[in-house]
Formats: sequence, C-alpha cells, structure tokens
Amino acid sequence: MDVQLINPFVCAAGQVFKTMLGCQVTPGKAEAVARLEHRRGTVDAIVAMEGGATGALVLRVSSRVVQPVAAALDGGDPEGNVEDAIGELASMITGVAKKSLKTHLVRISVPTVARDPSERAIIARLRPWLVVPFSCPFGPFALAVSFRADPAASHRPTAGPAD
Repeated sequence: MDVQLINPFVCAAGQVFKTMLGCQVTPGKAEAVARLEHRRGTVDAIVAMEGGATGALVLRVSSRVVQPVAAALDGGDPEGNVEDAIGELASMITGVAKKSLKTHLVRISVPTVARDPSERAIIARLRPWLVVPFSCPFGPFALAVSFRADPAASHRPTAGPAD
C-alpha cells in the first residue's frame, strides 16, 4: 500500500473534526493488518473508491462515542441520527482526502453505515489494511484504509462524473 494514498486521509480526518466538531484529533501509530475484523460495539462507515485508486476507507467509531459525535454534528440534538452523522463524517473525510488524490481520478461512493458483519462485505474482500487510531475529546475512533493505485486508470477517462 502506497503511503501517498494513506496520508491524505489522516490529514483529512484532522481537518474535518476541527471544522465540523471544533476539536483537535491526535493520530496514533498506524498498524498494518491483513484483515479488518468486525469489532463488537462499533459502527463502521464504509466509503468505496474506484478509478486510479481502488479500495475503501472505513471510519470506525465505538458505540459510546457515536452518540456525542452525532449530537455535536446535529447542533447538540441528543436524538441526532447516528448513521447519517457517521456516514457524513466519512464522506467529508474522503472528499477532503480526494483533493490530494486528484492525479488518480478517483470516484467515491455514498457511505454505507454498518453495524453488523453482514453489512461489511467490501471489508472482507480487501486486504491489507492500514489502521490509524485517533484520540479526540469525544473519545477514540479509527480510520482503516485499503487502497491500491492503478496507474493505468489514473489516465483513462472515467464513465460518469467523478466526485
């Protein structure tokens, strides 16, 4: 996995949390794992990417951190929609990172928010993963990224509009 495909997501997480949630995040030490296993008590927002880089980003947030993050994004409403909030965060992180990947002509999917193993099919197909833990005032979360650059696709026109 090319580090140039990973660093934009780490930087983007910091930018999005600062802008949208008004807090600083601190990335921990990245860990390479062969498979991204389901963890009980987490909510995963999955964003697939294709084109010049193919793979996915997973924003993994523990169940106890999800609600305060969703409430903060929803103007303090404690009943804010958790799935929408986490999916939107993942989408924003991917969108910000995509600006640094523009030479790869990447298209991003709408996030899928998964709470159980059956909703995580794309995760099972990809490997290896780079998992970056973060800490922030809301609690810990992680970004997991599995991408491969496809230099040939970087220079081909893509069908449909690129995100």
